[in-house]
Amino acid sequence: MKYLFLLFIALFLNTSLYAQEEPLSKTEAEEKFRQIMMSSDVNVGGLSELRYYIETGNVNFDDYLYIAQLLQEYPAYTVTLLETARQISFSRRETTLYKSLIELPFLDLASKYKSEIHKFVLLALRSKNEEEDAKLQAQIDDLISKCHYKTMEAFKEGQTN
Repeated sequence: MKYLFLLFIALFLNTSLYAQEEPLSKTEAEEKFRQIMMSSDVNVGGLSELRYYIETGNVNFDDYLYIAQLLQEYPAYTVTLLETARQISFSRRETTLYKSLIELPFLDLASKYKSEIHKFVLLALRSKNEEEDAKLQAQIDDLISKCHYKTMEAFKEGQTN
């Protein structure tokens, strides 16, 4: 029953976070994160650290909540996810780049592209507008095409087999 509830939360977050057009407000993010914390008995330490970025941040709350979901589902990736959250916390503007960057370590099963992923995170922080975002997203998409998994759905399917 507990896993069914976690699956429901994961599906709720996945659909609601990235199906919306407007980014989440800080208040909305704090409320959703509070719900995640109350329902979680996995990786509470990682989630507690992530709470700091939500409380002190001003943008990219959707990404923090996506990281929270992944922390619950894949605790083995805690260090990578929290490092990505830390880097995102330096961002001064809302961008869609981070979702791909959050997922890249999962898609890169053998960690062959670890340095490229880190470089892309830093480039995303330096990106100043949507045009630069689009160029960087094309480079990220090119790297994804070289990864073992091409989508998070494929990764999740691979984990269940």
